Amino acid sequence: MIQLCGSIFPVFKECQRIEEVDAHTWNAIAGDQLLLRTPYLSSLEKGCTRYNRFRYVQWFNDNNEPIGIAYLQEIWFKGGHQKQQDELHFFARHIKDRMLGPEGVKVLLCGNAYVAGNNGFKFVDGIDFELQCEWIASWLREKIKTEDSTFTLAGIKDLWEDQHAAMPAIQQAHFHGFKIDPVMKMDIDPRWKSIADYTSTLQAKYRTKYNAARKKGADLVKKSLSVDEIKQYLPAITSLFNQVLDRSRYHLGTFEPMAFLTQKSALGEEFDFSIWLHEEQPVAFATSIFNGTTLEANHVGLDYQKSNAMALYSTLLYHYVDLAITHQMAHINFGRTADEIKSTVGAKPVHAYLFTRHKNSFSNQLIKPILSAIHPAKAQLHNPYLQEYRRSNGMP
Repeated sequence: MIQLCGSIFPVFKECQRIEEVDAHTWNAIAGDQLLLRTPYLSSLEKGCTRYNRFRYVQWFNDNNEPIGIAYLQEIWFKGGHQKQQDELHFFARHIKDRMLGPEGVKVLLCGNAYVAGNNGFKFVDGIDFELQCEWIASWLREKIKTEDSTFTLAGIKDLWEDQHAAMPAIQQAHFHGFKIDPVMKMDIDPRWKSIADYTSTLQAKYRTKYNAARKKGADLVKKSLSVDEIKQYLPAITSLFNQVLDRSRYHLGTFEPMAFLTQKSALGEEFDFSIWLHEEQPVAFATSIFNGTTLEANHVGLDYQKSNAMALYSTLLYHYVDLAITHQMAHINFGRTADEIKSTVGAKPVHAYLFTRHKNSFSNQLIKPILSAIHPAKAQLHNPYLQEYRRSNGMP
């Protein structure tokens, strides 16, 4: 253990390039959590080169044995930018002029801005999760205070609601936690062997919705792309991606479509890039990562001029369900936004917390009441399953 500015945490090694870490020991701790393994992290580093910087921390015990890993992203936040409305969008509305200034701020985030969920750190078994959170929060606090003032804010993303016992450990480092919009997740029944098995459990109006989407999209051609094919379609992919990004409420960090190439190259069959063509022109795409037993429904692109007529968004959602069933996954992580329509296919909200603090103690106190006033957006949610199916499976 070491002491830094009054905080005590394990010995650590910090790197700014994934190639600098010991991949063997890093991946041994990451285990089957693909979003923390070096191939995936390397693909982000190679693909998101224009706006993004990353940091990697390895933790060691007193015997110099590796005990933990942490993944961090450097994010430049300019509160006045209308396209960058994300979990930190409250700064733009409430305190930009008084605290952030016209040039914006640099944020050090423990976690992955591009995937919903707690993908920022992992330790070996036997270390209490509360202690892990205490170490991470203390390290972040000292980091933003000591690194030549380049970081103004630190953040920890996402802590699930059922992990609330660890929140006091983070708050001891004077982080402020607030509930953000839920992540929409769906459980996949292991008895489903096909999309037809899934639709047989739906109420009539939701089966009708599924059939209507298929009818509207009857002229669409779906292809699963290779690396070379992604490269071929990249200009169209970028255009479709930007259409979604421009309408997105969440835009924490800047994902670059070039990363689709590097992800497919690095992950192979663990990454799926599907595209939909109409009259040989791309009109939609969806990316998926097979992360252990969870299908990560990461990024989509849409031609909004054709979306309603062809039921493009619904088509993408049913594609994810079909893909998860085909690959015998246990869960789908649909991410945030579009809660209502995602609930119509069977997704449910899972609440999470974001923690943040300002490097300046006085400013940190000023933002506390602002954060406490933030509440998740409310959406009308659906339960599409038949009553008999819900009852036999212990569902509400």
